[in-house]
Amino acid sequence: MIVLTGSTAGVPQAGDWLLRDGLLESVGTAVKARLDAFHREHPLEEGEPLASARRELAASIRPFTGPPDPGLVEAVLDRLADDGLLTRTSTSIALSSHRPPDRESDPVVQRLLAAITSDPAQPPSIKHLVSQGIGREAIDAAARAGLVVRVAPDLVFIPALIERAEAIVSAAGSAGITVSAFREALGTSRKYALPILEWFDQRGLTRREGDLRIPRSGRSGPAPSGP
Repeated sequence: MIVLTGSTAGVPQAGDWLLRDGLLESVGTAVKARLDAFHREHPLEEGEPLASARRELAASIRPFTGPPDPGLVEAVLDRLADDGLLTRTSTSIALSSHRPPDRESDPVVQRLLAAITSDPAQPPSIKHLVSQGIGREAIDAAARAGLVVRVAPDLVFIPALIERAEAIVSAAGSAGITVSAFREALGTSRKYALPILEWFDQRGLTRREGDLRIPRSGRSGPAPSGP
C-alpha cells in the first residue's frame, strides 16, 4: 500500500492508495464541472475520451501529490465511479446522470441520413457533408449507433446498402466477383465499389484472388440446384 499521508486513521482510500485530506472532494468537484461542460458541448457523445480525462484528472491531483503515478489516477477514477459520480467504459467517462439523446431523432443526424439515403449507392463524401453543416461528431455518433456504416475515412453508407453489397458478393460464391461486376450489380461507380470491397477484405468477409473477390468460407452463395 502506498501512503500519501502520515497517518492512515480516517483517511479516504482509492484502491490501494491512501489519499491526502481533501483530494477526493477536490478532484470530484473538478471532474463533475469538466464533464458537465463536456456533455453540454457534445450532447451526442457517450462521454469524454478516456485519454483526455486521465490527463485532466492527473492535473487535478498534481497540487496534492506532485506528478501523480498513473496507478493513482486509475484508482481515483475507479473510486469516483464506485461512489456513483461517473460511469466509465474502456474508452470514455461520463457523469452517471448523463443520458445521451436518441441519436436518430437528433436534427443533424436526420439531415445526415436524408443526405445519404437520397442515393444510397453513391452518397456524398464526409468532406461534402461537413461542408453542408453536418458535423463529424454527428457522423461519428451515427456510426457508433449503427445508423451508418463507415467503410473508409471519407465514406459512410446506410446499413441496408452494405447488406445488399454483401449479398451480391455472397451470391457470386466460389466463382468470385470482379470490381466491375460488383459495381454494376450494386448500381454504383468504382469510386464507391472499391472501398466497399476493400472494407469487406479488411473485415474478413472476402478474400482477394487476382481481380476477384471471393466470399470467405461459410459466406458463399446457395448451392446450385439439380444434380
